[in-house]
Formats: sequence, structure tokens, C-alpha cells
Amino acid sequence: MTTHGPTGRCAEESRGASITSMCVGGRPTSSASWSRRPGRHLTHATEDRTRPSFALAAERIARAYPRASRIHLVLDNLNTHAPASLIKAFGAERGHALASRFEFHHTPKHAS
Repeated sequence: MTTHGPTGRCAEESRGASITSMCVGGRPTSSASWSRRPGRHLTHATEDRTRPSFALAAERIARAYPRASRIHLVLDNLNTHAPASLIKAFGAERGHALASRFEFHHTPKHAS
């Protein structure tokens, strides 16, 4: 369920988790991450759905879990949700190092 408030933000509720995201062109633009530990999640509201925005969100997730050797990301099929975004945003060495910490899982195209 998505509701639009007077501030231009969207409030979403999904299975008891609360997500706040920006509305861009009437559509919510957000990403959220959950830990297997109950009650822990990160929310990333962005102005757009560009490669740099995705790269910064991925970097923030990696910083939140510094001891994790592998972080699983479940993503829709947006073309920016790929390791190439990290490499383009941070350069080859740093981008590859960051991308190697993630396992990318994309939802089926018919479900995106």
C-alpha cells in the first residue's frame, strides 16, 4: 500500500515493515534492505533511479555490514541494478571490490 503525503514523500507498508520513499513523477523511488536479524533495516530514498544513486545505496549497505563476506541483494530488473553501476561510479578497482561483496538476485521479469 502506498500513500502520498503533503511533503511529496510516499509511505509504504509491506508485511509490517515501514518504508519511506520519495515520489518522483507520481511514482515512489526507494530501496530498502533488511537483515535476517529482526528489526534491522536500511532505507534509501533517492531523487532518481540512476547508476550513481544505486551505487551509493550499495556502498551504504556494505558499510552497514562490515564483517559480512557476502551480502545478498534482491533487486528488480532495472538496468542500473548491476555490478557495472558500481564500477562506473567508483572506478574499476573500488567498484570490483564492492561488487564482489554482493550476490545479485533479480526478481523474475514478469514480477518486476
